[in-house]
Amino acid sequence: MRQRPPALYQLLGLNPSGDIGPYTIYRSKRGKTVIFLRPPPKTPPSAWQIQQRARWTVIAHAWRYLPATVREAWLRAAPAAGLRVGGYNLYVWYQCTPDPAALATICRLAGISPGDLT
Repeated sequence: MRQRPPALYQLLGLNPSGDIGPYTIYRSKRGKTVIFLRPPPKTPPSAWQIQQRARWTVIAHAWRYLPATVREAWLRAAPAAGLRVGGYNLYVWYQCTPDPAALATICRLAGISPGDLT
């Protein structure tokens, strides 16, 4: 069922495509924007998908409950080290691929102690 794009997308001057919120949006061969409500999945999530979603949930909760000083240190470390990611993304990366040597390099470049990030 074709629908009009949400007014917000038009207001922002965006030309979205793919799954955005509850909508699937694409451009037809004639250049028209086609939008419809995204159908529910045909199959339930696999065990691997459930495991990965739980992993991301645990990391997000851990970030939320970090002491404010530690969160601020992560937020300062990323730009101070010249990285193109934010502090939260740096934290997620480290939780997924704990690499003490890389973290030590980031801390050295940022001018902070590795103990500030724990």
